[in-house]
Amino acid sequence: MITAFLISLFATFIIIRIFSHLWHDMETYGTPEEKSKTITCWLRKKTGFDFHHLHFGILILVFIIPLILLNSFNIILIIFLGIGLSLVTDQIVPLIFRKICYFSNTGIISSIILHLITALIFFSILSGG
Repeated sequence: MITAFLISLFATFIIIRIFSHLWHDMETYGTPEEKSKTITCWLRKKTGFDFHHLHFGILILVFIIPLILLNSFNIILIIFLGIGLSLVTDQIVPLIFRKICYFSNTGIISSIILHLITALIFFSILSGG
């Protein structure tokens, strides 16, 4: 289960970072001219709410955590836990510290560090230590 969690956590991080960097339109972000090709951009335009992948992560966690508490861990819940935590962890620093740009080196490094801390905490919980 630890392997499944780590793969889902870090694979989500890598996939989201690659596609965010490739598909995000930083120059016109937040304007009617924005040409980002992300799901969150589409949702922002349709709803008017400033969606980010952090919101998807929170939604996943809202559903997964009660299921884990009720059913204990299983492989599917662990994978979704890794995905949800990765989506939240990836954007939490720029959310809290607004001066840190998600796309900056500081934003990337802080996300990597938080992913490593998340992995260590989860490993500690599952290994009983």
